[in-house]
Amino acid sequence: MKCSGCSGLTAGITAAAAGFAAVFFAPVFTGCALDSRPAAVWGGDCTVPEFTGVRMTGENTAVMDFSSPVEVVSAEAVLDSGESCAVEIQDGAETGEVCFVLGDPPGIGEKFILSAVVEDERGNSLSVAAPLTGFNSRLPELRINEVRAEYSKPKSEYIELKVLKAGNLSGICVESIGASKNSVYEFPSAEVSEGEYVVLHYRCKPDGASFVDETGADITLSEGADASASGRDFWFHHPKAPLSLPNVFLLRERSGGALMDAFAYTDTEEPVSSPVLLSAVSEAVAAGLWQGEGTCPVFNASGHTATRTLCRFSSAEVSSPASWYICKTSGASPGADNIEEVYSK
Repeated sequence: MKCSGCSGLTAGITAAAAGFAAVFFAPVFTGCALDSRPAAVWGGDCTVPEFTGVRMTGENTAVMDFSSPVEVVSAEAVLDSGESCAVEIQDGAETGEVCFVLGDPPGIGEKFILSAVVEDERGNSLSVAAPLTGFNSRLPELRINEVRAEYSKPKSEYIELKVLKAGNLSGICVESIGASKNSVYEFPSAEVSEGEYVVLHYRCKPDGASFVDETGADITLSEGADASASGRDFWFHHPKAPLSLPNVFLLRERSGGALMDAFAYTDTEEPVSSPVLLSAVSEAVAAGLWQGEGTCPVFNASGHTATRTLCRFSSAEVSSPASWYICKTSGASPGADNIEEVYSK
């Protein structure tokens, strides 16, 4: 069967009288328009099941989602080292949600490829290979502690997290949801201790410096602007301004996972009207991680600068507009305790 309009080699589709087969290599998909004449001769439904996502749900369990019920023909997990991991299959004949049990689960943050061949009730088959990382069962307790939302060369935007309980950062996501810009950063595996500070820098400045994600015991490796000898530095490579106002930061246990903390701010008295921002604030409020009056409570950050950062009072257990302040001029403290001297306009 001949394809027209194929955009790449990452997807291949073949057909036979016994059924329709497709091969996909996740997460990148490309499509092609199929010649309709053979299908007209065969008759019936030649639509392959669609792969819609993959996720780890536990230390030794992973789930693949398909658009229709499927039966697993075969499955394999291969670690970055090249070693194979035994896989027990629990098929998705009823729901299209297929669970795989890994016999010797990868370690926290360890990368591997989970591949499977599945088949629907009409004999149409699909092959998928999806990258995953070992499930993080040792989540730390984290608090959003300080934010620099303004840029002044070479001082770049950052968000600082305080570690309240030790654990591993692997898979934890920082979502920045702005009026016109959104981003998601996922932390690599790194053991953190109670009392530590973690600083995520949103630009790599100045040019030529060494921007090292400090995942190990040595937290003095980074040379970029505002790299802290007392804090653990990570770098998010944005060539231009990464944040916009108003903005909401959501800290999640993992992609699509439960919230750990939240912070919403603007620099105007105007109420927030963006549906995306309203949804983010509503989720944080519903989770009990952001409080305040009105339908969309936000902290008024008017007057903040690159050296007057947005800081959280150390005594504030739950984040709210009242628990945040603008620190004094030159009071920015990435990787260290906040200076609780409030800027006075």
